[in-house]
Amino acid sequence: DLSHSPTPLLLPCRGRTVVTVHDLFFMARPELARGEMRRQYPRLLAASLRRADGVICVSHATRDALAERLPEVAGRAVAIHSGVGEEFLDPAPPEAPPPAGLPPRYLLFVGTIEPRKNLPLLLQALLDLRRSGLAIPLVVAGGRGWGLGEYLRLRNELGGQVLELGYVPAALLPGLYRGAAALALPSLDEGFGFPVLEALASGVPVLCSAIPALREVGGDRAFYFDPRRGSELRERLAALWRREMPFDAAAARAHAARFTWEATAAATIAFYRRLLP
Repeated sequence: DLSHSPTPLLLPCRGRTVVTVHDLFFMARPELARGEMRRQYPRLLAASLRRADGVICVSHATRDALAERLPEVAGRAVAIHSGVGEEFLDPAPPEAPPPAGLPPRYLLFVGTIEPRKNLPLLLQALLDLRRSGLAIPLVVAGGRGWGLGEYLRLRNELGGQVLELGYVPAALLPGLYRGAAALALPSLDEGFGFPVLEALASGVPVLCSAIPALREVGGDRAFYFDPRRGSELRERLAALWRREMPFDAAAARAHAARFTWEATAAATIAFYRRLLP
């Protein structure tokens, strides 16, 4: 009766069709994509969206971007937020401890290392702060992607101040978040922003880019900066590290708890029913 592809590419089905759009950075910022995603994905995605009976976007920011790029599809698109895993909201200590060898206090980044994540801006801020006498350890949880040149140059200059863990299994993430002094996410483009939500659910301060999707997820519980201004990131990072920015962990957890997978499922099923005869 209905098929739902969790990617924006249609499944071969004769019934009603639904696709999910997570982000559109490869259309809005093609310089942040490469390979097949840059060359073929915009065309394939546009064709699928025009044929789909319904489109689910994971945020209002993504739906707005879709309406701007493909206005003829906007009337069939809805925004349904993703949820946060209960393991991040659980007040009990995580069953799996975080990776060994972590600094006693650290800044955390979670995500693939690629140009879209804008990590060189964060590393340059850390380097500038170290030169002024404030050394902040950074733990990077995520595999290496592409476009690593500037990241590697700055990482080598920072030396042991940066601990790169590579891909971290899901079972270890709750402990990694809880041990962090703060999460930093300097992304240039996002469709939702799971690390922001997971950190807030863990009661950890978040400093992230003031881009629409991250503002939508972080609300008034995250701290923001312009991802084009390293000086702004540097100043707010120093203030956050020195505990000069007030943060209410309980309010952050309550905010994150509003994003439930049960609500996601209920809204998705309601959308299916709207499409079925």
